[in-house]
Amino acid sequence: GRVQASGSLNNFTLAGVRASGHASVSDVPVLNRPMTATFRWTGDRLFLDEVAAQDFLARGVVVPQLTGPGAPAIASLNFNVNARDINLATLPVALPPQLAVRGLAGFNGQISGNPNQIQVVGQARLDNFVVNGIAFEPALAGPVSYASGRGFDLNLTGQQDQIALRLDGQNRPVAFRIRQQEILAAGQTRGDVLTATLANFPLQVLS
Repeated sequence: GRVQASGSLNNFTLAGVRASGHASVSDVPVLNRPMTATFRWTGDRLFLDEVAAQDFLARGVVVPQLTGPGAPAIASLNFNVNARDINLATLPVALPPQLAVRGLAGFNGQISGNPNQIQVVGQARLDNFVVNGIAFEPALAGPVSYASGRGFDLNLTGQQDQIALRLDGQNRPVAFRIRQQEILAAGQTRGDVLTATLANFPLQVLS
C-alpha cells in the first residue's frame, strides 16, 4: 500500500495530520478473496472512499474517540455495503452439526452505529439455498434489519417459498415462518412459550 501525509510540527497529533492512501489485503476472511481500500484521514475521521473485492463494495466513514475514558475507540461508523455471492460455508457462524447448509448470500444496505450499538438495514438475498438436502427456490430475497439490544428481522421470499425470522433484543425467537413448497414450519412466542406448527415436515431435516 501507499500513504501520503501532511501536517504541522506545531501540532504533531492525529488531529493535526491529514493523510490519504491505498491499501490491499491478499485474503480477507469470510470473503476469501483479495481486497483493496482507498482512504482519507481528515483529522477527526477516517473516510473509506472505496473498499472493494470481487462481488463486494463498501463506502463509509469511521469517527474515532481519541480522548476521554475508553480512548482510543470507535465513536461511530456508517457504511453502505453491497455484497453478493458470499459462500454460506465461509461465514463465521457455529451451526449445529446435524444442520448442513449451503448456498450463496448477498446484502445491499447500511451498517451504522458503534461496536456496542450496531444497526443494520437493507435487502438480503439467498441463492441456491439448501438445508439437509432440501432445496429452496433458486432465489429468495427481502428486507433484513438488526439493532443491538432491539432485535433482528428477516423476511426472504420467492415465488412461493419463504424464510422469515424475528428475534428479540436478547436474540430469542419471537416468530418464524419457513415454507418450502408444501413444507411449512411456523411458530410464535407468547411469554416464555414458543408454539410451533409443522406441516409435511420431513424427518431428514432433523437427522
